[in-house]
Amino acid sequence: MKRKVIVMGGKTYVISLPASWIKKYGIGKSQELEVEEKDNIILVSTEKEIESSKIKNLDFTNFKSRSLLYNYIYAAYITGNEEIKVLFKTEEQSKIIKKVIEDLIGFAILNETKESMVLKDVTGSKTEFKPMLRRIFFILNALVTEGVEAIKKSDFKELEEVIKKDHNMNKYYLFCLRYLNKNELGNTSNNLSTYAFLNSIESVGDKYSDLFKLLVSMNKKASLEIIKLFEQVNKDFIKVLDLFYLQNQEQFVEEINDLKKDIPKLRDEIKSFVSKPNKENAVIASYLLTIVEGINDSINDLLISSQAY
Repeated sequence: MKRKVIVMGGKTYVISLPASWIKKYGIGKSQELEVEEKDNIILVSTEKEIESSKIKNLDFTNFKSRSLLYNYIYAAYITGNEEIKVLFKTEEQSKIIKKVIEDLIGFAILNETKESMVLKDVTGSKTEFKPMLRRIFFILNALVTEGVEAIKKSDFKELEEVIKKDHNMNKYYLFCLRYLNKNELGNTSNNLSTYAFLNSIESVGDKYSDLFKLLVSMNKKASLEIIKLFEQVNKDFIKVLDLFYLQNQEQFVEEINDLKKDIPKLRDEIKSFVSKPNKENAVIASYLLTIVEGINDSINDLLISSQAY
């Protein structure tokens, strides 16, 4: 944004500050701000935290669905509420709420009675976004690479441990969505594009987890053909994850073009397994096909994200 310089008294040069920033940080008259000069850049900052009193009231007294209870609390957290007051009726509901808290980075139980809890953000804006974001990428990479290694060895106990990585990732994923919803990156376009890309890759992780659960239930050695398909799909997904941090624009475009060429070929190859007489391979292939479609969606969201930065 641009601001005109105003000259007061013929000597003092003044520039206005954005009203949205003033409101966001509660800047008042006569308050001191830090002004730092860096070559042709002037940085203006405040030590104040974002003022917020967002409180969400949730009444679960008539809820019977465990998943709905989870989702309502997750939604209240993601949308940026600083405090969540929960009403409940049963001991089971109380246990579920306490379990949910484990996934909410920065939140703790402030007050608790037999029929209510107050969940509050006790860290404010102190937790950093970038390390959490990188943690998501690291876990997804480990999920797909360790998963296929366990499949190669037919080690279904190890595959069960790999599946847990998807659940462990959720708290980092939820935190990042919350951070973006609070507009902490300072650019709405960046936030929305990153938000969409995060949803895409998290969804792919869920699809991998579902397929791994299927393989555990089958408890049978995967064919070499299926393992080869896994490796091809993994290669494309890991490339998508790596491209998010790639700074070289020319290389980025080249890698995206390669992915866009590879996806249709991979899709056709997987479809050929769906129609084959081996029912187990056909079922696995159908799951792999949903993963490929998810990867294609993440590529599209990655392209949008790259334009926003």
